[in-house]
Amino acid sequence: MTASCAVMFQCAWRQRVAVKLTTSIALTVIEKIYDPRTESFYYYNKRLDKSRWEIPSYFTKAKNGLSLLAVSPTYTDKQAAVMIEASIRRRLARVKARKKLVEVTDKVYDETTNSYYYYNRQTEMTSWDKPGIWGMEDVEDYNGERDKERKRAASMNRKVS
Repeated sequence: MTASCAVMFQCAWRQRVAVKLTTSIALTVIEKIYDPRTESFYYYNKRLDKSRWEIPSYFTKAKNGLSLLAVSPTYTDKQAAVMIEASIRRRLARVKARKKLVEVTDKVYDETTNSYYYYNRQTEMTSWDKPGIWGMEDVEDYNGERDKERKRAASMNRKVS
């Protein structure tokens, strides 16, 4: 009898831990947003990029009515415009910084290792790692070589067609 009680207790405890974990994950993915036009809330899933008017079934089925979703901020048109402008300014600043870095950085091929390294002419330092500010891009994206390749490929496609 005590063994079955222990098993039941363990199962209940695991279920409680699982519900807490699932809830914490769901709360990071689902946003509750107020729509002033309809004067009601809708729910937005950030991971799936989808929204719906009905509360997600998980929150209605979970114990203790986990509809305790915090309401995401609703911005005025002016606040939204300021946020968009700031985002665009940050993007332009990153592009400008990357272009400046390309002016002093060379991507050099090393035949002994069959790989590239980066040489900064201004600091006279070398690195096997690409500068982090470039993100997914590389030197070719800023010195015009990629644009030339794209134009050549486009003209080849036109000639073939």
